[in-house]
Amino acid sequence: MALYNISNNMGTKQNAIMGLSVVTIAPVILLSILFSKQLKQSIVASGVKG
Repeated sequence: MALYNISNNMGTKQNAIMGLSVVTIAPVILLSILFSKQLKQSIVASGVKG
């Protein structure tokens, strides 16, 4: 929400918005890479058996 509000401000430069979006997305990508094995195991374990 904060990134959206900042991007609606007409005085904000595009490179600042891009920098903030990278800072926002980087932790999500990093955690996905670190916990990919656990994510795959949980998806396999939650499969419907029958």
